[in-house]
Amino acid sequence: MNYLGHAYLSFYHPSLCLGNLMNDFVRGKQQYQYSPAIQQGFALHRAIDIFTDEHASTKAAKALFTPVAGRYAGVMMDIVYDYFLANDTQVFTTENSLEKLAEFTYQTLQSNEPILPTTLQKMLPYMVKENWLVNYQHTWGIQKSMQNIVRRASQLPSAEPSLQCMLQNQAVLLPLYKTFIADVSAFVKQYLQKEWH
Repeated sequence: MNYLGHAYLSFYHPSLCLGNLMNDFVRGKQQYQYSPAIQQGFALHRAIDIFTDEHASTKAAKALFTPVAGRYAGVMMDIVYDYFLANDTQVFTTENSLEKLAEFTYQTLQSNEPILPTTLQKMLPYMVKENWLVNYQHTWGIQKSMQNIVRRASQLPSAEPSLQCMLQNQAVLLPLYKTFIADVSAFVKQYLQKEWH
């Protein structure tokens, strides 16, 4: 799961959202500089990543992307999951519920900007201005996200093959996503219940 997935699976809990979205920018012992509540968000992020990687739907979907994205197939799949999530009317049941989650996420990050890792601080204005979380619902939003990966991946010359792979295989990918999102949502709810009680 990418930014939208991790934001959604924080279930509107500010410190979980912070830790969940900061995790990829925090290295090793740096995590212990943050409050226990934010560290719970780090732990949740890692638990989600492990669950996602081991899920049968992810493995099947990654197999489609491996020929075009190689070792970046998993990263591309995370972005594709966000595309299906952003368009999921069973998750975002009203016209503006995706926008509400995006606004909550942006405000949570902005109000805690002084404690954000430097890379995330620098990225945040672009995330907000370009409204990344909402624009994952559009093909062009996914394309931009994939291009951001390509810019950092020396062995991946273009995002176009991954985008075309997603567009050409939606009939296969959508059922895989639906199974996955139901399972990961149930997993996170059980995980949080166990951790908090």
